[in-house]
Amino acid sequence: MNFNNHKDLVAYLIDRKINELSYGGLDGLEEYFSDRLGIEMFASDQQRTLLKVFFELRNINVHSGGIVNDLFLRRVGQVDGFQFVRGECFHVDMDELEELAGNAIHIALEVDRSTANKFKLKRKAHNIWAGSRL
Repeated sequence: MNFNNHKDLVAYLIDRKINELSYGGLDGLEEYFSDRLGIEMFASDQQRTLLKVFFELRNINVHSGGIVNDLFLRRVGQVDGFQFVRGECFHVDMDELEELAGNAIHIALEVDRSTANKFKLKRKAHNIWAGSRL
């Protein structure tokens, strides 16, 4: 490999690590944050479970047309408030989507806050909508 400068090398290493973490799944990502950064991703088992459901629903929608399969059931199991049936299409209704997406956003903001605090990083303020813009 040939890099023109330090910045190119750093960009390459960051990209490689992000790709590696993305293929490690949620468990690998959580382990990395805990072991390498000393940051806990989840405040509760419920947060972890809901994010796992969100990730795995994305996977079955992309790879199997939303049909619940054995891999999905193995990774997710039974989750209160959700009824997953092997071989059937799982449709996420608006209330479920709001719960899952809200959980993911909350986790992302908390990880961002924790990381910034731990490493004394400056953060930009997040814009908050005063009302609906639709």
